[in-house]
Amino acid sequence: MKWGLIGISLLFFMIILGYFSYIYLPLFWMLVLGLMFSFLLVLGLATGDIRGVLIDDRNQISLSRFQLVSWTLIIVSAYFTLSLSRVHAMYNSPDLVNAMIIAVPWEIWTLLGIGTTALVGTNLILGDMKGRDYKKEDNNPNKYKDLNKEGIVCKNISSKDAKFTDIFIGDELAECSNLNLAKIQMFFFTILILIAYSVLLLHLMGANSPNNINSFPLLSQDLVVLLGISNSGYLLQKAAPSTPTE
Repeated sequence: MKWGLIGISLLFFMIILGYFSYIYLPLFWMLVLGLMFSFLLVLGLATGDIRGVLIDDRNQISLSRFQLVSWTLIIVSAYFTLSLSRVHAMYNSPDLVNAMIIAVPWEIWTLLGIGTTALVGTNLILGDMKGRDYKKEDNNPNKYKDLNKEGIVCKNISSKDAKFTDIFIGDELAECSNLNLAKIQMFFFTILILIAYSVLLLHLMGANSPNNINSFPLLSQDLVVLLGISNSGYLLQKAAPSTPTE
């Protein structure tokens, strides 16, 4: 209960901060982003682990969760910042009714859709793998005996065992100690595009007053295609099990 109250208090503080004061817009965005990040940490503490929003049902830090949470933080915090700043700037203007109308390019919605698809697809594929049994080798029937597992999927005993490096490691018994190249590629593409778009947002906020910002900056379609291909490869690789099954 106390963590829920703390989280709600953080949200109210963000609203008050934006409505009753005017701060340099990029700095205000950094404050909102920090408060939203803190809110997610508080939600995690409510589940017993501060990293709870990134940990899946295998008690591992999930790359698909990391990607969706990162994009949600950047886009939602930026929209929150611009909306409240525009309300404050237009308070005595007849255009106040349009203060929260900020166009979001379709490329951004596509990125969020790609992240959601990766998360849902990951859960579906791993759910299927959890119902399979690995094929015992004649020369080594106890090969995976000592691994903590569910079906052919590796898992941790507790969320306390989750590590950031989980997002680079394979999910199956045959590769739960090996680096997964599809995950590494997807991670780097995600970070690259996140940083590039964050810089565009900072430049937009620093160069314009709130009432002159009517749209999020455009994002190259090539970057959207790049991330889409990376996520597709990630899911296709995950859907082709490398662990022999019965």
